[in-house]
Amino acid sequence: MLTCWVYRQKISESLDAGHALPRTLPNHLQSCRSCRDFYEAGLQINELLASGAGRERVSSPPFLQGKILTALNDSREEPRPGRVRLAWAATAFAVAAVLVSAWFMWHQPPLQSQPQPVVRSGQNPSQAAELFAAAARLPSEDTLLEWGQKLDQPLETELKSVLHDARKALASLAQNFLPDELSPLP
Repeated sequence: MLTCWVYRQKISESLDAGHALPRTLPNHLQSCRSCRDFYEAGLQINELLASGAGRERVSSPPFLQGKILTALNDSREEPRPGRVRLAWAATAFAVAAVLVSAWFMWHQPPLQSQPQPVVRSGQNPSQAAELFAAAARLPSEDTLLEWGQKLDQPLETELKSVLHDARKALASLAQNFLPDELSPLP
């Protein structure tokens, strides 16, 4: 029953936390045998765990408490001078890097603007394309094809590797798991 499930969750929470049962539970436990059995089993488990815990208890080494307290006191102290110096050095380095880059940008000669070719409406389209390519400084078609092939080479090599590995894996699976009459390998 759904209400029993809810009550059992409340029983478990109460037993785990070591608290008394909520007010509504004792009434339900009197009327529901299965929830009462669940509660009694939980009490027995808690008693067994509590009795077994004493045997498992181990005393801590005598110096452990001192180490813990020392570590807590050290964490509350001021930062060490070495760390402060390191922070100041990092800040100084960052400021110096910003100043140097600003100085280089300030003293860099201005870009020379080059006259751009003008495309007229009566020009041949191929001449207009050549003027556009010259203005944009685009590489030639052959250069673009060569770049594309060079960019594709690692991908092709990787694909060949993947296919080779897949074939090896399938062959190994077929050899190890298929019956001999179904295996494609000799």
